[in-house]
Amino acid sequence: MLKLRFVNFFRQIAMAFLVLLGANSARAEVAQVEALANWENGWSYSEYSNTGGFNWLTDFSHARRMCYGNGKLYVVDAASKAINVIDARTGAYLSSLNVNGVSGGAIALMDVKYVNGYVVASNLTTGLEQAIKVYYWENDEAAPVELLNTTSKEGVARVNDNFGIIGDPKGDAYIYFYGASTQKVLRYKVTGGVCDPVPEYTTVAKAGGVSPRVVPIDATYFWVDDAASDPIKYAWVSGGAATKVDEIGSTVSYKGTDVKPFTMSNGEEYAIVADFPEYSTYKTVLFR
Repeated sequence: MLKLRFVNFFRQIAMAFLVLLGANSARAEVAQVEALANWENGWSYSEYSNTGGFNWLTDFSHARRMCYGNGKLYVVDAASKAINVIDARTGAYLSSLNVNGVSGGAIALMDVKYVNGYVVASNLTTGLEQAIKVYYWENDEAAPVELLNTTSKEGVARVNDNFGIIGDPKGDAYIYFYGASTQKVLRYKVTGGVCDPVPEYTTVAKAGGVSPRVVPIDATYFWVDDAASDPIKYAWVSGGAATKVDEIGSTVSYKGTDVKPFTMSNGEEYAIVADFPEYSTYKTVLFR
């Protein structure tokens, strides 16, 4: 089991990029991040702080996911069924994506990802009769293209508090969902820009809790976690129990965690893990 060390995170987000995941060692490496210790926020926008007089969210309680791509943030405003495009350096509002035809589910827009130059977004379903819908945009001015529209969900009602995607939505890809209150992880295969509406599934050890998320690495490996669980890495076994590969263990009761794995050119696997034990305390995790 990988061991963790927690450090204050409110002003030192850049430190997270030096987190090293290594299965053979449990030593926290703090020296690597000392050079970044003086980094500070360039801007902030929340119910607690607004450094730039921003007003691009209708209601903070309806703000959902966001992602980064090409120097911009894409922020979901569920109250307005909008994806706002924000200058990541300054926080300034640039535009909103065209959402004509986007509809359905308990929340029409819930999560957003940036992959291979495309913005990809999906709704939230809370009932078996509600269809999962996934859209992509080729650029910030483009109309949305519906990639997936299906009620085939392997009996999982609540789908897409968060989703994962690897590949090219106009080419070949996989779209992943970790359902709430179920051990099933679903994935839909995209071939030549056409998505199969019937998913594959695998099962993990724990049913998804609040805000379950799946983070695929490739077609074999993926991470899962939720707001009360430590991240666990699995190998995909279609139609059966996924094989546990690794985990990030701690004694902290996570609230609002997330894991962002990535691999360096030398093959070493790194990850960023955020922990929010209370609204006023923000931390990241350094571990090796």
